[in-house]
Amino acid sequence: NTVYYAMGKKKELKAQGIIVGKTTLTGPSVDASNFTEVDLRELSSIDFPPTVKKAVLLTSHPAGSYTLVKEGKVMTKLTIDNPEAFWSVSKYLVISY
Repeated sequence: NTVYYAMGKKKELKAQGIIVGKTTLTGPSVDASNFTEVDLRELSSIDFPPTVKKAVLLTSHPAGSYTLVKEGKVMTKLTIDNPEAFWSVSKYLVISY
């Protein structure tokens, strides 16, 4: 039930080695210290910093299993609506903003 997520500006994710070129690296080959480790049963949403205007999931997760919540012009959070489906493709989540 352990899953991992990382988020940040593309430049930050590249500096951490999560993004190399146009590829998002996940799995055992990546430094796990760059990810937040959580139990998927306890993670229903991830809040974004207050100034995020656009957020993009760089890892694959089925459409309809999550919602990007926007208030006005600011993205506030990612809500995981169907955890089983959301984490079915990958146990890693990378979000760029």
